[in-house]
Amino acid sequence: MIMMTAITHAQPLNRRRHNAQKTTAPVAMGLDSATELRPWHIMRRTSPTEIKHYGELFEWLTDRDLLGVDYPQSYARAMSASSAENFKHAQAS
Repeated sequence: MIMMTAITHAQPLNRRRHNAQKTTAPVAMGLDSATELRPWHIMRRTSPTEIKHYGELFEWLTDRDLLGVDYPQSYARAMSASSAENFKHAQAS
């Protein structure tokens, strides 16, 4: 009986902890919800003395960036090695 009680109490506690973390993090950052998170809200240490936000680390695409033939530089090699017919690696030209 004691073991069963511990299990039933642990499940609601884990759920409460998960819900608290889910709602607390964006609020602590000054946001109303996680949907407001942007690349500059997430930081990454890039060296022992430097921290950058994701907006500085990655090239962000805008609408229709991959639909033409002039791809953003960071995507050009991957796009030239891809194929619409299958998932096999194509030789880049």
